Amino acid sequence: MDEIVVVEHNYTHTGLPKPFNFDSLVLERDWQNRFPKVRYLKVDLSETICREATTSAEMHKNEWSMRSSFLDFAEYDKRDIVFAVDADEIIYGSVFSNVIPELSKGKLRLKAFRLAMLQFFYRPNYLWSDLIFKGPVAGHVGLLRRKKIQFRDYGHEWPQVAGCHFSWQLTVDEMVSKLQAYGHNADYAHLANKELLANAVATKTYPFEPERPFTIVELSRAQSRELYPEALWSHVDELAYLLPEKW
Repeated sequence: MDEIVVVEHNYTHTGLPKPFNFDSLVLERDWQNRFPKVRYLKVDLSETICREATTSAEMHKNEWSMRSSFLDFAEYDKRDIVFAVDADEIIYGSVFSNVIPELSKGKLRLKAFRLAMLQFFYRPNYLWSDLIFKGPVAGHVGLLRRKKIQFRDYGHEWPQVAGCHFSWQLTVDEMVSKLQAYGHNADYAHLANKELLANAVATKTYPFEPERPFTIVELSRAQSRELYPEALWSHVDELAYLLPEKW
């Protein structure tokens, strides 16, 4: 692993301005010394963002520009390998040593893999057993940077589960804020209701698509540890506010 690039933008997918929050959220105050391979990019999108977007197309255009914005900060060879994940998508450490050799085979063809992940929803121990999430990708920059790909939802499916996706691990107030800011706002903004969302968490239901199978398996601490990436487990106590008191 040559470098871990953390990218933050000053606008939401809906084109609303936001502050840069990374420094205030990182608990390790000396992280730059402790993790020299991590590079943090504060990306100003003032000149390119579609402000106050109202349609799904506008919001996803903003999202795609954010996913590729790191390319403006360094020169990348078309065969450089990128693992492109959101902050709530955590890859198992063993996956890197398996995927990189596969992508390094051959000298001409550019390749990519979609990485399957276990899906956790609402709470760190709520496993959505009906769904395997397949959004993150690993592949060559020259392929993934193409306009219709933009580092997401593309490539041959990697045959093993590659990590965990922790969606909507938020308080109810944070859920309301997310619904007002993220790329699916045009579809789900009407759900930004505290009572509705609190009920969804309590009843383990999925108001976004009520007809979709949504079976939540509530895992014990021991069961969770078997599935979590080790890097997350070492910080699990920081998520106590989202977990049962006696978990």
